[in-house]
Formats: sequence, structure tokens, C-alpha cells
Amino acid sequence: MKLKTLIILLFLGTICVYPAYLIYRNYKTQKVINEYYALPYYQYRIDQFKSTNFADSSVVFIGNSITEEFKLSVFQSSRIYNFGISGDFSQGLLKRVDLVTSLKPSQIFIMIGINDIVEKVPLKEIQKNYSEIIQQIKKESPQTQIFVQSVLPIRGFNSFMTSNSELIEKIKEMNIFLKTSSAEWRVQYVDLFPLLIDEKNQLKASFTYDGVHLTDEGYKIWIKEIEHLVQK
Repeated sequence: MKLKTLIILLFLGTICVYPAYLIYRNYKTQKVINEYYALPYYQYRIDQFKSTNFADSSVVFIGNSITEEFKLSVFQSSRIYNFGISGDFSQGLLKRVDLVTSLKPSQIFIMIGINDIVEKVPLKEIQKNYSEIIQQIKKESPQTQIFVQSVLPIRGFNSFMTSNSELIEKIKEMNIFLKTSSAEWRVQYVDLFPLLIDEKNQLKASFTYDGVHLTDEGYKIWIKEIEHLVQK
């Protein structure tokens, strides 16, 4: 009888605590995002992009720090621009994509989503933001060629509430959405994920210096995969 009572109490405790955890998690996620957009560096990157003198038929890479750290000079073209902003989310990219479409670039390469996933933004919300980003580009700059690049794998992200394997599964689910939707959107999907993983589906150790960001060796894989696509 005591065991049965204990089980019931544990069950009731669980159904009470879990909703509270979800509320706290959503609050924490939005708090992190809001604090990020208040950082001076974010506005600095926006202002920097606005003040750039762009060449005609430009090629723009947009995303977060993984994009920002991409040394695009490797393509040896003055028409290629980097509008990655460290720490950005899909929500932020949606808010600033108009700065890119106003240029009417010949190509846009997109990579966004890992910060959303790590901060537990629901996949449906990320997918909604991504869909709106694509639709806005197609509406405001219909001649632009769009390349959707997969969310990259990560390595060694484990905490009390989150495991690396859980995040990897979320990334894979997001990439399935991107691949399927790219066909519907009639844009090109670039699947980098399988090129960067080890036997455990993690980001290969030699390709990262902190579990998320790429080493030069990792960027070489990326470059090799897209160099024939980039207009120089």
C-alpha cells in the first residue's frame, strides 16, 4: 500500500513539475534571445552591413557565428559578403533579411538554427521562421538564387537537462525539414551534416575547437562542397 501511495505521489509530482519546467524553459529561452539582441555587437554588425558599398550581383552569406567566422576571401571575389552575426537565432535573421533582399543579390547562402536548438526554441517555431525567411527573399528579390545549408552537427554538449545525443536528434529532424522544404520552396539544399560527422553522428573532433565552431579543417570541407556553386 505504501509503495502504491508513493508511486501515485511521484506521478502527481511529475505532472505538476513538468508544466512548470516548460514555462520556466520558455521564459529562459526568450530572456536569452532578448538579451542577445540588446548587445552592442549585434547593432554594430547591422550598422557595418548597412554602411558597406556593395558590388552589383553580390553574393551574401547570412547566419550566425559559424558563418561570421567563415573566411570568404578564400573564394577570391570582391562581390562576396559575410552577414553572419555571432549568436544569432532564426528570429533575428528573419528581422534583418530585408537588409539583404534590398541589395537584390545574385545569391544568398543561409545557415541558421543551431543557437535556437541549443536554447530549446521549439522546432516548429524555427521552421516557421525559416519558411518566412525564404518567402520574404523570394518575394522581395525573386531573381536571387537561394541556397539552404543544413544545420551542422555538434560535439560534447551535455548538461543536467540536455544531452548531446538529444541535440543531434533535433538537428537531424530540422535538417529533414530543410531538405524536404527546399524542394517545395524550389531552392537548393546543401547537406553538410554527413560530411562533418564521426561514427557517433557527432561533429568530428578535428573539425571543431569547442564543439560547435569549425576549425580550418572543418571549413575546408564546407568550401569543397559549395565552391562550384558560388558565383565569383
